[in-house]
Amino acid sequence: MWLLWVLSVWAEDGSDHEPAQKEPLGHEERLANLHALWSQKDVDSLIEQAEALQLSGQFLEAQELIDFLLQEHSYPYVHYLWAQNQEYKYDYEVAIDTYSLLLKQNIDPALAIDVSYRLGVALDENGEHKKAIRRWKALMRSKYFPSEHKTAIQLLIGAAQIHDGQSRRGVRTIHRALPKATKREGWMQARARNALAMLLIEQADAILLQGKTVQRQVEKRMELLEKAEAQVVASLELDKTEYVLEGVIQVVDAYLRMYDDAISIASPVPLLSVERSEYQEELKKKAAVLKIKAQNYARKGLNYALQRDWQGREKKELSTRIKALKKES
Repeated sequence: MWLLWVLSVWAEDGSDHEPAQKEPLGHEERLANLHALWSQKDVDSLIEQAEALQLSGQFLEAQELIDFLLQEHSYPYVHYLWAQNQEYKYDYEVAIDTYSLLLKQNIDPALAIDVSYRLGVALDENGEHKKAIRRWKALMRSKYFPSEHKTAIQLLIGAAQIHDGQSRRGVRTIHRALPKATKREGWMQARARNALAMLLIEQADAILLQGKTVQRQVEKRMELLEKAEAQVVASLELDKTEYVLEGVIQVVDAYLRMYDDAISIASPVPLLSVERSEYQEELKKKAAVLKIKAQNYARKGLNYALQRDWQGREKKELSTRIKALKKES
């Protein structure tokens, strides 16, 4: 009876329609609400929140919080966080300028070391590899530089050398440093391994699938891609999500490029149009394993991103590739 009474009242009240949806807050109103909330928190907890947003790839959300911190607490570390966020959003020139300005100030030596690390990375990502190497070498000569950080610098220098085309030197530098590296140098190891994976993929791409030894070329290219995969897998233990996902995307795209090359292998003998069509179908069947590998690897990468609650662009890129491969299958 009580339920019937409630229903009858609902009907009499004219409330049988769906309740009105609240209008989404405008950008300014939403920010004002966030600022009011953040104003009630201490600076340390806000910095931790900003760092957590960065660690999950939520760089736009982190930017809003860091901008607020800059207005209210313009400490050197907040400026460092701001520059780091520009770097994560691929605005390397702004990051470089801000890091450089910070180093001209009288900041804490420990923070100066972190800034120098990131300045080198921003320079390297901006294509200024030699400048990055000089920055890191200068850091090692600093009187405040801890000797136990030498391995970390060597890993970064090795990666930059590979990016600069000094492949052999870079590989030697990284291979000398890796046995001495611990989890403390996690992101430096991951960066170095991504550079090694990139180099292996470049070497694989350079192998043309043509001529009488095409089968051997296919095998050699696959070997190189599997070695690149091994570098990415090794980074999984380092707990550096962004580098792992970047490596996964590199490998997925490399398998797809190999697929395109494999279905374009020329017939060793002249073919009639009908035979040519049959030959193409046979190539696609044989090369299908490459698409399957790419799709499976992309799925593993996406699952890893979901497990890590990563919200960065890599998650969307992997999802896009998986959807495209599904449509083609």
